[in-house]
Amino acid sequence: TMPPAPPESRPDPGLPAAAMPLPFEQMFEFAPMAVNLTRRSDGCLLAVNQAWERMTGLRREQVIGRTTLELKLWRHDADRQHYLEGLEQGDEPRCSIMINGQERHVRMHTAEIAGDEPLLLVYLQDIEHEVEAERERDLTQAALQAANYDLQQRVELHGAIEKLAQVGHWTNAPSVDEVVFSPGLHEI
Repeated sequence: TMPPAPPESRPDPGLPAAAMPLPFEQMFEFAPMAVNLTRRSDGCLLAVNQAWERMTGLRREQVIGRTTLELKLWRHDADRQHYLEGLEQGDEPRCSIMINGQERHVRMHTAEIAGDEPLLLVYLQDIEHEVEAERERDLTQAALQAANYDLQQRVELHGAIEKLAQVGHWTNAPSVDEVVFSPGLHEI
């Protein structure tokens, strides 16, 4: 659970229910996205919600009071530093974190909470499907470029054959009234 709310943020029991503050601890705990609260200075986990436990497979009793580096949630120690530098530039970085020894791609929506000890409220969004779609797009694009290159080579070879053999061809599609002559046929 989260640390207790400071006294000034606790509800006044005399307020009508509609004017009562929202139950932030419950909102944190039951948020559908994985959420954690860490110290900015060292990445020490102060709170995690149920969705975070489901995503990582780690129980809060195992992680509270330990750092994200200690838990090996970052692939490399430098990855956390890169993430913190991105925050200063206003990024919502895409990161690779380690879960059960497996790399997992997430987008980290982060809010910095000022205070004596700056904190980070981090919402983790699983983007494995997005990364996989980008991989598939890149593979498809590479295959299309290879097919276009192969087709271009065939067209050039065909043109060279026509020129060398002094032959040509034409096409006349049934649905088109126009006849198309090849460059070789034009030269003849």
